[in-house]
Amino acid sequence: MNDKVMNNNEVREIIQPLPLDDNFNPDNWHIISPKKYLERIRKDGIDNVGNYIMINMGNETDEFKSEVEILESEETVDLLMLFKWMNDGFEIIGQSIDGDYLAATNSQVMIIPEDMHRVDIEYYDMDVPHFFLNLFIGKIHSKIFPKLNFLQGK
Repeated sequence: MNDKVMNNNEVREIIQPLPLDDNFNPDNWHIISPKKYLERIRKDGIDNVGNYIMINMGNETDEFKSEVEILESEETVDLLMLFKWMNDGFEIIGQSIDGDYLAATNSQVMIIPEDMHRVDIEYYDMDVPHFFLNLFIGKIHSKIFPKLNFLQGK
């Protein structure tokens, strides 16, 4: 699978919501809720990440819930899991061109495969901007997403 490449300005735009100012505490990973992050990047007109992850522009979380209801089984995401996630600020951040979901709660980011099998869900204990930052610098090693090379010349 080919690497996806973004230029440095595109990388800067997608991680812009990180509060990299004098009040930033690097020990506080959970500083931006998924909902607030989506609001900020939508306001900036960002609708995709590297032409690979299409950003949730409206009703993808509701569509995900419908998918859960259709595919629910002992092996897949069920409504109880979704209810627990929703109590922690669950949002679908986007969907890959391959149909896999990038989701987040207030405490973690998840890559959920299109088939929604529980054992294949990848969990990352960080907020969305930190996830993207780690993805861009190659620290996210996913079995679901391809290797994404966002920094040209690296």
